[in-house]
Amino acid sequence: MNDIDDKIRQALSAEDQKLINEISDDPSLFELISLSFKSKLKYYIMLVWLVQGFIFSFAIYSAFQYFDSQEVLERITWATVFLLSIIVVSFAKIWYWLELSKIDIKRDIKRLELRILNNK
Repeated sequence: MNDIDDKIRQALSAEDQKLINEISDDPSLFELISLSFKSKLKYYIMLVWLVQGFIFSFAIYSAFQYFDSQEVLERITWATVFLLSIIVVSFAKIWYWLELSKIDIKRDIKRLELRILNNK
């Protein structure tokens, strides 16, 4: 830290200082996940988690069916179902990671707004 940062922190009111300390820490992955369930898209996020859990379970089931089947056509069918299920789960995970990134970026923007507001 330098002297300017210390002077700014001393000039802030206790409420502003508490808010900046709360926002200034980078959240861990688990904190970001909990923040995602408090965002505007919480119902979509819950739905995506449920759907991807179901589809992942179906992928595991199709993998067992693949190894259990004897005919070539049946094995190709179960392998295709498995691959498509994994692709759908991957797309859902990528969408969720993008949502986590968006939440983190919003948090950083709010932190910058507070710093700019308190510097004036």
